[in-house]
Amino acid sequence: MNRKKLFTVAVIVCLIALLSMGTVAWFSASDSVTNKFMIASSDDPKDPEDIFSIDVYEYVGDDGELNQDGDEAVYNDILPGDSLKKEVYAKNTGAYDQFVRVTVTVSDARAWMNVLGVTDVPAISKIVKGYDSSMWSPRSGAYLSESNKFVYELYYIGVLTPGSAINVFDSVEIPGSMTKEQAAAFNGGFDIDVKADAVQTENVGANAKEAFATVGL
Repeated sequence: MNRKKLFTVAVIVCLIALLSMGTVAWFSASDSVTNKFMIASSDDPKDPEDIFSIDVYEYVGDDGELNQDGDEAVYNDILPGDSLKKEVYAKNTGAYDQFVRVTVTVSDARAWMNVLGVTDVPAISKIVKGYDSSMWSPRSGAYLSESNKFVYELYYIGVLTPGSAINVFDSVEIPGSMTKEQAAAFNGGFDIDVKADAVQTENVGANAKEAFATVGL
């Protein structure tokens, strides 16, 4: 393949939400990063945001550059067999303990199934590397046929304390077996979106999955 196209990484700024159910107020927060993978072509404390919030950030590129708050990283010449550094973290930037859920959405699902030789949702470890399945539950994903995406919902099995960060994965793997025809099915590239949501730990359940069900997220 001639090396013509670019890979870009874009970070979406943090969105903070304060939800209410009846007369009980639940605290929650979210943040996300969206990444564009271009395949080489052949042709103050009173502020709720300071009290309860979560941040997604990442280190990208060969030099491990911090990519955060709208920064953009550019990769040239994405080819089969490439392993692209992308260390994604979720950090508790608030003042209270939090249960955390990370949602990883991968576009061009049918192209991924073709290149990976599967007919259903592949394990997330087939697309990203450095993912520690012992830290997250459940360990499977869903295939959204209408939007042609894979969606992986990962619930952190512990409690994220204030100031602490957890690693989600550390790189994106481009299959080395990918042929020119399979690469063309991606229409030039694919997106990976990583979104982190957090809820309070008090009075919402024993773990992250129960807590998110309690608050209706």
